[in-house]
Amino acid sequence: KTKKYRIKVLTMLDHMIEKMKNHLEAHKAGPDLRNKFLYSLRRISENIRKAKDIANINRLKSHAEEKFDIYWEEVESIQ
Repeated sequence: KTKKYRIKVLTMLDHMIEKMKNHLEAHKAGPDLRNKFLYSLRRISENIRKAKDIANINRLKSHAEEKFDIYWEEVESIQ
């Protein structure tokens, strides 16, 4: 059960990372901005792979969604 959920959340996170990466590339973002957001999502992804239970995976998933939302808020404030 935990393994299936982990795979589901990692798939969702991979899509978030890909969407962010494509957006950063399309807007020719500098390395600082790229690293700031992509690194944090990739680190969360690694932690999800190591998480022992669904509660931890949920906590990390929420953290990833928060980072993703913050990214889009910052992007909108720059434009």
